[in-house]
Amino acid sequence: MDAGPVGRADELSRPSGLVRAATGGRGGLAWVQGELGAGGSTLADEMTARADGCLVLRAAQDDAHLSGDRLALGYALHASTLVASAPEAVDRIDDALAVLGEDPESVDLRLLLVDNRLTYLAGLGRWEEALAALPGALVLAERAGSFRGASLLATAAEVGYEHGDWDDALVHLGGIDTEFVGNGSNLNPAGIGALIALHRGDQAAAETYLQVAGGGRRRPAGRAGPADAMARPVRRARSAHPPAGAAPPGAARAGRR
Repeated sequence: MDAGPVGRADELSRPSGLVRAATGGRGGLAWVQGELGAGGSTLADEMTARADGCLVLRAAQDDAHLSGDRLALGYALHASTLVASAPEAVDRIDDALAVLGEDPESVDLRLLLVDNRLTYLAGLGRWEEALAALPGALVLAERAGSFRGASLLATAAEVGYEHGDWDDALVHLGGIDTEFVGNGSNLNPAGIGALIALHRGDQAAAETYLQVAGGGRRRPAGRAGPADAMARPVRRARSAHPPAGAAPPGAARAGRR
């Protein structure tokens, strides 16, 4: 019997059935409270959600291709990086940036993509590519003058810190507009500045960075904010007195200045 054409709703429902058939109901035993989802989702639920999401993502990419909407395709490619490995994510970001070109309507998305690309490259240890990408990223961030641009400058500072270019990292931090420095949704600038100050034995500078991040703000009893967590190393440093210029933990920082 001919089942007839398969509609979009039928196509989207297909992964759910395939996952449940593959797991044979055993997913009901795979409870991982607090890791696989709110309410204690099963492994089968998570696999189904991922499969459904990938299919919807593919449909969005196809629709964007057909419409010729470069911004829509750019966002679809960005979304695809969230379910890809780090090397694949870099390739997809490159594809998205190539699609977007210099379209003025895509500035916010391009800032996000360039920011994420720097993060992936540094995380993968692809330092030559990360450092080569920095000048263009900094120009884009300076032109933007937005919170997204400030976030990109913070990422540039993080790359500088991780690579051992601490003076460069501080220059990038200094380029962030004061309007965005104390924004509670992005504490990276204060954290990086405080880390560099502590490694150089400058506790006063570290305290200043943390105060900007809100480390001194009063909160209800029993509630601590991210800035308070960042302040703990400063408190420990008061008694430990780390040597000035001590290298951070992890890989050698041969390029530190």
